[in-house]
Amino acid sequence: MSETIPNDDAKDEALPEKEALEKIKNEKQKQAYIELIEINGFKNITIQKEKPITVPDDILSAYLSSEEIKQFKSSGTGIFSVTVFAQKSKEACCEPGCCSN
Repeated sequence: MSETIPNDDAKDEALPEKEALEKIKNEKQKQAYIELIEINGFKNITIQKEKPITVPDDILSAYLSSEEIKQFKSSGTGIFSVTVFAQKSKEACCEPGCCSN
């Protein structure tokens, strides 16, 4: 699967360089995840939902200063839950009877 071009937000010149690079990194990680799904024989892959997982400040404060927490929250960096839909064809099965239908 070819590499995707980052979305327009990642190319916005108004974003500080670090934030733009972080958005590109997140997009590449998501693309690598989709590629793993594809490598394992799935097709028609779509991301149905992306949801950020909020890390509470009391946990962040054990590892980051107040300023670093502010930077972290505004950077777009974080943990994300991604719901993916994909279909696996019978041809992609590893052994007879492994797929239903």
